[in-house]
Amino acid sequence: MTKDDLYQLIYISQARRPMAHDELMVIQGEAIARNSEVGVTGVLLYGGGKFMQLLEGPREVLAELFGRIALDMRHERTRLLHHGPTQTRLAPSWSMGLANADRPGAAMSIESLESCIRAYASGRSTADPATSLVHAFERMVHGFEGAQEASA
Repeated sequence: MTKDDLYQLIYISQARRPMAHDELMVIQGEAIARNSEVGVTGVLLYGGGKFMQLLEGPREVLAELFGRIALDMRHERTRLLHHGPTQTRLAPSWSMGLANADRPGAAMSIESLESCIRAYASGRSTADPATSLVHAFERMVHGFEGAQEASA
């Protein structure tokens, strides 16, 4: 795959029912196995009954993957928020990172992320939505780890 073939997309969807953290970890495990085989990286955020995900990889693979996600019975009202070519992966070491905004210590909500992405799409912000999503993911994970250390 050349850099010209590298794409990214961000979608948001409503969970059909609340997801326990253990269920999210199962989704993550399935995604890691599948994504590592097809050259996809990304992060999955869950919170407030919503999923938001950044996926990076070959355009055709992402199109097929997004089609499967849209049909997945765990999702409803799936909306593509951002897509397009990119020169570099923002999540190169994550076949699928996972952050649960509903867990104690999460630093950001899905709604605030969606607002950032909509501001970019409308031209009100120049902040790249994929970069914003990865930074939010890192803050959520770091915040949760910090909360875990504080409670130990």
